[in-house]
Amino acid sequence: MKTARNFVMLILGAWLLTASAGAQINASNIDSKTREQLTAIVNETASTVVAIVGKEDYKEKRDKYREDIRVFLLKRVDMDRVGLLTLAMNKKKFSDQEFEQFKDSFSRLLFTTYIDRMETSSAQETLQIRKFVKLSKTSQRVQVQTHSVNPNSSAKPLDVAYNFFLNETSNDWRVDDIKVEGVSLVSNYRTQFAKILAQKTPAELIEQIQTKVKDNETKS
Repeated sequence: MKTARNFVMLILGAWLLTASAGAQINASNIDSKTREQLTAIVNETASTVVAIVGKEDYKEKRDKYREDIRVFLLKRVDMDRVGLLTLAMNKKKFSDQEFEQFKDSFSRLLFTTYIDRMETSSAQETLQIRKFVKLSKTSQRVQVQTHSVNPNSSAKPLDVAYNFFLNETSNDWRVDDIKVEGVSLVSNYRTQFAKILAQKTPAELIEQIQTKVKDNETKS
């Protein structure tokens, strides 16, 4: 899963950046309330996580704070939908208990990589919201297109898109996919997990993910 880890490092890492108020935003087909809500979510997520990482005792209580960040991000990312979309037809191979274990392990894989990126991010980087795109006729699915910019770097801005949906149960916006340069996080892992599940059981996949999480934590 080394390639996938690098992929996730790029796409999830962008969310820790501060959203730029001066960005050019194309949102002609999205109502102002929705734009305001999604902009607030992006900003609040960034500021909350940066505040945790910036705590004076972060190094001493790193494990605790990293878990605090993961729990906070679970309020933003809907792991039920991410899990279902990622497993697709392979979901039927999982018992209810195995699916819960999969979601927990998968979230730790994703967020451990994200937190690693946050801890080493440049303070000069900013995340600019470029465009809001309606993904459904009812405006209950919206993509927020962004790119990260570092004024001290000549590197091309990284284009990242967050797919939000309106959770009708909780009546709040959640992320169910992230794309970098047009490549989907869900699709990337769906392909990898499908290959594994063609030869191994759900329990073996979960064990493999858990092992990868431990390896990542050891290296970080």
